[in-house]
Amino acid sequence: GNSLQTYVRLNSETNPELVNSRLEELVEKYVGPEVEQGLGFSFEEFKKQGGVYSYFVYPLTDTHLYSTLEGDIEPGGDIKYVYIFSLIGVFILVIACINFMNLSTARSERRFKEVGIRKVVGAKKSSLVGQFIGESILISLIAGVLAIIITILLLPAFNQLFNERISFDITNPVTILRMLGFILATGLLAGSYPSFFLSSFKPVKVLKGTFEKPRTLVTPRKVLVILQFAFATILIIGATIIRQQISFAFEREVGYKNVDL
Repeated sequence: GNSLQTYVRLNSETNPELVNSRLEELVEKYVGPEVEQGLGFSFEEFKKQGGVYSYFVYPLTDTHLYSTLEGDIEPGGDIKYVYIFSLIGVFILVIACINFMNLSTARSERRFKEVGIRKVVGAKKSSLVGQFIGESILISLIAGVLAIIITILLLPAFNQLFNERISFDITNPVTILRMLGFILATGLLAGSYPSFFLSSFKPVKVLKGTFEKPRTLVTPRKVLVILQFAFATILIIGATIIRQQISFAFEREVGYKNVDL
């Protein structure tokens, strides 16, 4: 019978498609005569009439998020939801990074003299860029540690509220490396523009107090502000549509009424 799952370990060099084709040959060889004896016509005619009888190999690692099979070993998830929530997370992170850039450049006047004095005493632009990016990475590291602590504290309540079993293994070396890489990338992204912006000041103009901000129509800061509001608007519209869809699914007229007998 084919009502049970059978687990096999294939050789690492084996092509699963080739295995499936050989399984089809086995079905035709051994099941075909049984079909012909029981139904009175050939296995080919059985398939032409819409009959299906087959075996196939399927990766166990695809069961949770990629399975479209009925009667699988557990209800399958959908990788599309993982992509959607990941995209939402990226949007929120980008908004936070852009907000940090805007706040850093808006407060840049407080650091004019610091940059000017450091350049006068011989500091190079590369050292200033490294300093400001280092500050950004430090802030990102502090935020990352706080986020991990909050996640660990709130995860049990989240699992209980949504009846989930999500776990967070902070002792896993791979998880630690991924988090550190994520924090480093966030710090570099958030500190990239402010570091180059602050290190570009002319020391003479800054110390004399004659430095003026550029008055061009389009500036990087204006672009960042527009992007920030655009991402926020997209998230708000998406959340509103999803809420309306869920409300419609629960409140729409289903076409029948429950009657107590």
